[in-house]
Amino acid sequence: MLYLIGGAARTGKTTLSLKILERNKIACISTDVLRNTLSNVYPELLSKELYSDKDAIAEKLFPYFLCFFKNVHDKYPNYVVEGETFFPSQIAGIEKDRLAIKCVFLGFSKTDLETLKKTTEYNDWISKMSAEQQAGVPQHLIDLSEQFKKECKEFGYKFIDVSDNWETSLEDAYEYLMSNK
Repeated sequence: MLYLIGGAARTGKTTLSLKILERNKIACISTDVLRNTLSNVYPELLSKELYSDKDAIAEKLFPYFLCFFKNVHDKYPNYVVEGETFFPSQIAGIEKDRLAIKCVFLGFSKTDLETLKKTTEYNDWISKMSAEQQAGVPQHLIDLSEQFKKECKEFGYKFIDVSDNWETSLEDAYEYLMSNK
């Protein structure tokens, strides 16, 4: 089974994937690693301007991710891939390729800068922004989450809002992914 954990930044995708690794011994990787590797090898693939446009990044990188997903699916019985650079509409296309996939998308209906700054355990990109840029991050992530939520509804995928109780929401996502439903 290929487990996909998608959604907006700072929602707990990495934390959830590491929880699965710890409890179930299922290997995981972040699409950040794949994106950065591709960007380092092929600098022309992603321009600096593109980095702020998640739709454009997802569109540009998805063919590479799809190839990766297929290779992982063929080689390993179980694997977790997490990241913000794939959308439910893209995953719907993968299932047509008959890959065994289970996915969940995480998002915010509300958040604030202070809450987001507390979730910088793995990558503190927020502190590298100007104050003006930081001020726009919460609404950007809420808007992006709304896009994930809308696509999840359209394509029948599970969306979990982590705004109110982050730890409980991640546990719900874990239970969903590991269940036989």
